[in-house]
Amino acid sequence: MKIEKEMGYTHADFFRLLPGAMGDTPYEINGLEVDCKLPTGTLKITLGEERERVLVLVVLPCMNVTFEFKDVRDEDRERFTRYFDVRFMKGLG
Repeated sequence: MKIEKEMGYTHADFFRLLPGAMGDTPYEINGLEVDCKLPTGTLKITLGEERERVLVLVVLPCMNVTFEFKDVRDEDRERFTRYFDVRFMKGLG
């Protein structure tokens, strides 16, 4: 299963926040890809090119991020995605 998202981060921001978003999930960074071992399969996270989104007078960083799950049960994918997404939410503090 493949999920594509637009995320409002630079590559540097993404990799700075990644350890907290991965929890106990083992992973390895290879350039702009992150290879992960989930309980029932694997996940490859691929970062797209950095770009800017202009909203009137505000310029925000953004990039596409692809999550490619292989042989992962639905409940494991949903659990990982919820945990990951919450840790990348902005404005929670």
